Amino acid sequence: MKPKQQPTLGRISPNSLDMERSAMSCCLVDSKLGFAKMRNILPSSSAFYDHKHVLLYKAMQSLFESGDPIDVRTVCEALDRSEDLDRAGGEAYLAQLSRLEATSYHVEAYARAVKESWLLREIITVAQTITERAYDLGEAKELVADLIMNMSNVLSNVESTHIIDAAAAVFPLLVRLEEELKDPSRRRAISTGFTGLDYKFGGFRSGDLVMVMGAPSMGKSAFMVNLALSASNTAPVAIFSLESSSDHLLVRVISNMTGIDSKRIWQGERDAIGREFWDNGIGKRKILIDERSGYNMIDIRARVASLIARYNIKVVFIDHLQLVNYHSKHDGDTENKKASCREAKRIAKDYGITVVLLNQLDKESILRGRPRGASARYVGSDDPDVIVGLWRDDHEQEIVEKSTLELIVLKARDGSLGTVNTT
Repeated sequence: MKPKQQPTLGRISPNSLDMERSAMSCCLVDSKLGFAKMRNILPSSSAFYDHKHVLLYKAMQSLFESGDPIDVRTVCEALDRSEDLDRAGGEAYLAQLSRLEATSYHVEAYARAVKESWLLREIITVAQTITERAYDLGEAKELVADLIMNMSNVLSNVESTHIIDAAAAVFPLLVRLEEELKDPSRRRAISTGFTGLDYKFGGFRSGDLVMVMGAPSMGKSAFMVNLALSASNTAPVAIFSLESSSDHLLVRVISNMTGIDSKRIWQGERDAIGREFWDNGIGKRKILIDERSGYNMIDIRARVASLIARYNIKVVFIDHLQLVNYHSKHDGDTENKKASCREAKRIAKDYGITVVLLNQLDKESILRGRPRGASARYVGSDDPDVIVGLWRDDHEQEIVEKSTLELIVLKARDGSLGTVNTT
């Protein structure tokens, strides 16, 4: 098949042929699951550049909607009935696709690459049409109106991936949950490192805002380091340390991983750390620390986007809410905190990560004793998906004894509430 040419520029249209072939291979190998995942991102056959793949998509869609399996044999039969088998490359081409060893686990990434190229072609088509009409001296207002309308149609295709077809999404969801039950390594949730917390709210899940709150000197930063170390076993994490320097955080990390008192580390006892820490500890994790202060949530969003693109981070920790600057003014400090919580939730949802936001309770809340659900109302309790309060009876002492720390789950969407002891 000859490459498509842009009529006025003489260039080959944007395409992702390798991604198209890989996406088709996923569907042929993993039957309905692969196609269901692809259809959520590419609801139309027009997204494909190669006409063979347009015909293959139509045949798979027909099989999917009729409840029939999708594999090389059934797709060949469907194409043969519609007299499209030869134009779709024939049995030999389908057999070649099935041998690419692609799996449904990656089909969404392939489909997004295909969609990106398709959207670029759509933008080029709209721009060229308007350009040609402008050279023909079309009416300016009418051209602008048509440009806005046509670009809006392209925009709706960009945003359509956020609209899930329930009928197409249920089957992949059930299969994925079954796979995760059989193979814990495929779970999307990341362990907190505390079995009781994982049991109550399922660990760190993409799109969730987790708030950790407690009084001053309760051990919030130390607890955050525990969470970050556990999460970094699975995926890269980032810490926005608006309060402590990177040196302080790193000493906490070393102390946590080696069991060496932080005072000895500050005194330069490097030899006591041991080779194991370097080879199998910190060297195998990706923990990124941003120690700059004065950030607002817009700044943090920009930094998160950059870190995701470069390192594919999955969990972001912000220490802490009271030190986040406000990019817009609201009526009172409480409203500003709520606005920051809302923005933190948007970051989690938009980028498909977990955001862990530390929050220092006010004096009035501290006087009540153990954190309660009512405490969260002061900082926007509607936004966090999970709220964990920290409490130690000896929290005013200098040394934090981990065994005395209580983790009180005050809110858990799709989870359960209650206290988890760290002993």
